[in-house]
Amino acid sequence: MKELDFSYLLGVERTMLMTLFWRGMESEQAEPLVRDEVAARLLPELEEELSYLRKSKDDQLYNVLRTRQFDRWTRDFIAIHPRGTVVDLGCGLDARKQRIGGTEIRWFGVDLPGVTAFRKSVFTDPPRYTLIAGSVLDFAWMDRVEGANSRPCHFSAQGLLPYLQPEDVKRLVLGLRERFPGCELVFDAMSPFMVRLHNYHPWVRKMNLRFLWGLKEDDGLEDWASGIKQEGSWRYFDDPEPRMKPYRWMRIIPEAAKGNRVLKYRLGEI
Repeated sequence: MKELDFSYLLGVERTMLMTLFWRGMESEQAEPLVRDEVAARLLPELEEELSYLRKSKDDQLYNVLRTRQFDRWTRDFIAIHPRGTVVDLGCGLDARKQRIGGTEIRWFGVDLPGVTAFRKSVFTDPPRYTLIAGSVLDFAWMDRVEGANSRPCHFSAQGLLPYLQPEDVKRLVLGLRERFPGCELVFDAMSPFMVRLHNYHPWVRKMNLRFLWGLKEDDGLEDWASGIKQEGSWRYFDDPEPRMKPYRWMRIIPEAAKGNRVLKYRLGEI
């Protein structure tokens, strides 16, 4: 493989390298929680730039646990709708389709032009996967998904919404509800307290990033419009994962136990 050039990736675009690195680290485990062959293959190419992340074992664990939950809910959707459509918003370098499969599923990935260009340079997506270059806030990408006669739809927004302005999160959610009524949306959210706290995290400050949006209550989107319904929630301590044992003490602190979660919503009715 030729030497990777990610010098042109800026700001939030570079976060995909961190999550890729952590999935690669996880794939080195004897029994990984998430096995990502793409991340494992690219890990040596990222060592010089991101080797400091090897010290972030807790961040690695949280990242792969979150990814595993996104994978689970995507699998659940595919099991019910084997000919449906999955859309990864802010897809980065995630290889969820390669991990999950689903030969009849129509899959889309949406991300910024710099990200999609880098993605194309490091691996080839499988059949029935369409990569769309553009901001998720430029709804032109919805035309391509809608034009594929894509219903029912499952939208995943992993590691995306907290970086958006609150008004943009609402505009995106309402846009999905209007264009894809009855669709499923899975996203991760932090409480407002956790947003403030995470903005002091060493790697967030190192990369000059800033989290902007937080959600206080799990059902906090339901009053945005009729038909928006929270259908599922998951937190890091919900599963009896042995590797989380050193962090179990955090369960007694409400803000720590409930401040980060993955939520599943139904947006409107078909």
